[in-house]
Amino acid sequence: MGRGNGFRGRRVTLRTRFVLVILGLMLLAQAMFGSAYYFLQKKAELAENYNRSMRSLRFAAAVCHEASLTGDWNPAKSHASLLREDLRIRYADCFDGNGAPLTGEAPGPAPDAPAPAGVWEISRSFGLNGGEAGRVRIGFDAAAVDAEIDANLARAVWDMARVASFTLLFGFLAAVMVARTLTRPIEAIAAAAKKVEEGDLGHRIPDGGGAEEVEALRRRFNAMTERLAETDRMKQSFVQSFTHDLKNPLSGIKACIASMHAGSFGEINDKQRRYLESSLEAAERLWDYIDDILSVMKLQTGGFPTRVEALDGREIARESAESFALKAKQCLVDLTRDMPDELPQVRADAQLLRRVFDNLISNALNFTPRGGKIVVRAEREREFVRFEIRDTGPGIPAKDLERVFESFHQVEKNKSKARRSGTGLGLAICRSIVRELGGRIWAQAPRAGGTRLFFTLPAA
Repeated sequence: MGRGNGFRGRRVTLRTRFVLVILGLMLLAQAMFGSAYYFLQKKAELAENYNRSMRSLRFAAAVCHEASLTGDWNPAKSHASLLREDLRIRYADCFDGNGAPLTGEAPGPAPDAPAPAGVWEISRSFGLNGGEAGRVRIGFDAAAVDAEIDANLARAVWDMARVASFTLLFGFLAAVMVARTLTRPIEAIAAAAKKVEEGDLGHRIPDGGGAEEVEALRRRFNAMTERLAETDRMKQSFVQSFTHDLKNPLSGIKACIASMHAGSFGEINDKQRRYLESSLEAAERLWDYIDDILSVMKLQTGGFPTRVEALDGREIARESAESFALKAKQCLVDLTRDMPDELPQVRADAQLLRRVFDNLISNALNFTPRGGKIVVRAEREREFVRFEIRDTGPGIPAKDLERVFESFHQVEKNKSKARRSGTGLGLAICRSIVRELGGRIWAQAPRAGGTRLFFTLPAA
């Protein structure tokens, strides 16, 4: 009988990928726009600073020209003093043709001398009274100008960041809505495929009115499942008819062998008795195989009658374990139970629950070596009761953890370690029964070795 163990890592869903792609494109667009905005804003700040400086220079030249015509330099002095109050300006004054300051204020460098280090200077000529040419010179502190430009850029970037944050927020909401719209038909198909994988071949995807390509995929999926369902019905019909036809002659064969073994047809010697016992055991094993196949067919088609009621799960587990006590002793395997006294009843069918315990204990006993141990446990788990059958057998590979509950699946590496070969249907029957009763079943393979099989049932 098959066994399994495994872990499946989590993957990013298609909807999440759509959201991440849309957000990534938005971030890329914002980064490109932000870079362009920054450089354009910096260019605008530089241009604004230059234009403002040139306006100050032109106005200063006009004031100095007016002063030279009137001979009253007080307005020019006042304007020069006002300009120097600007922290960006190191010096500002009017000079005659010989370089002498006309306002009497602290002059800048000599007319022919270059601007001092760290100073950005602009100058403009103006007409003096008498036809000579004077010059206005204004020196700006380059560091102060850069600091002002950087401060203005920082404010602009902060404003842009706030706008980008709101844009990203609304963009995220829009991305989620768009991704949901795009992935909903695909998720419906994936959910339908999972239903089919679980054996629900009658499941169909309803018309969602989606895109033409999605609708074509939906129609083809439904057509495929319809063909699968028809094939499955033919297979089940054939298997049921075939196994029923096998049971009748096999029943007669068993009866004849049993009668001969009992001496109903005359005395038999020891050799004949051994042959008859071997034949009877083989017939019983074939009978069990046929019974397993019929059980699977009935469970899959809903033809297995159930009578769900409040039951004492401990008692059914005890009866099942005691029925295997002699075989466990013969195999030198320690079969024990570990169940609390205060365990709630479960809602289940007595016959089907006994079948689950019998299959799981038989499965554990088949793979547990001499000197090994099998423990049947139970405990309360919220609104369920969880049962466990733990053995010290060879364990189950990770890749087979879930597959062991599939019909006819067997773990290749464990076949040689089994006491007797099986059909690979025992755990599949258990899964169908447990699901029918509203529970779930799963397997674990501890690092220390062995196998742990769990199943839950609703508490009464």
